[in-house]
Amino acid sequence: MDDVSIRSRLSASSEGFESAHWGSIFGDHGSLHDILPRDCSASIDSHSAHHLDEVETEMRRLKQEVQQTMNMYNTACKEALTAKEKARELHRWRLDEEQKLEEARLAQEAALSIAEKQRTKCRAAIEQAGKAKRIAELESQRRINMEMRARSEAQEMKKILGRISHGRCEVQEILHRGHRGCNRSLLSVSQDWRRWLWSSFQVPLRSHARSSQGPAP
Repeated sequence: MDDVSIRSRLSASSEGFESAHWGSIFGDHGSLHDILPRDCSASIDSHSAHHLDEVETEMRRLKQEVQQTMNMYNTACKEALTAKEKARELHRWRLDEEQKLEEARLAQEAALSIAEKQRTKCRAAIEQAGKAKRIAELESQRRINMEMRARSEAQEMKKILGRISHGRCEVQEILHRGHRGCNRSLLSVSQDWRRWLWSSFQVPLRSHARSSQGPAP
């Protein structure tokens, strides 16, 4: 039953009670003389009119008290309905707030979960980038070392080839003279050249020295 129907029923009941109460006392008559029997009226007329006025005054006072009581009752009913409506509103507000708090809690948990996943991905990406950087640095250092080694070996080979070419030119020049007086010089130069080749390549060059000396005289 809603509040409007309750309020209307209370008002109707109070009005009906008041009408029935005073209707039962006075009926359709206008004063106390109209509702009393004739013999009582005659008796009252014989008495002092002062007592009749007191009775009517008391009846009016009682009627006012009943009216005030009914007004207070109606006011109390209205206040009770208002308090009940406020309690319902407070209950609805509490339910709404609890739902909002639950939604906020779920949203916060989801945000924290997403943030934790992002942090995990970020840490993995940083570690992967660090590994890739170290690998690139090692590869770069290895290439630099290989280039420096190749450059050093090329320079050393160039020096060795230059020495070989220089020694070969000297031998050819001595052999070109073709006289026996130079055999001793040729032998000395060949021995020096052989020692240099030995120190450079560390292989025996005796056969090359014999071929450089030529046949014995």
